[in-house]
Amino acid sequence: GIIQMGGFGSKKMLTPRDIYELAETVELAQDLELDECVHRSPWAQTFLKTPKMLDPIGGPDRRELFFYVICCSALSRTPASEKDTTRKILMLMRDRFFADAEFWQASVAFMDIHNLQDEIFRL
Repeated sequence: GIIQMGGFGSKKMLTPRDIYELAETVELAQDLELDECVHRSPWAQTFLKTPKMLDPIGGPDRRELFFYVICCSALSRTPASEKDTTRKILMLMRDRFFADAEFWQASVAFMDIHNLQDEIFRL
């Protein structure tokens, strides 16, 4: 949810314990670009400024993967009754991460760490 600071009945801001809790600190606003939404989360901004995320070699891939996790988090938090919101998030993900319709190459560096690709495509 949205964290409000100060005032009666406000939630205490807790430090995210993992990448998934960190992704939950980003609220996708309908009228803003994904990058702007991420920029509005102090936790996400701090994470993006860490040496691993700024590294010119692996940083851009890690950054896009983090943005993908943010989108997945937003999808998982969207109630099933909000079909329009779900569709907008899915369209955002398609356009940002799967724009190459010709060669079906994702812009995110997904890795098959368990060597399941052959098994998946044999099904």
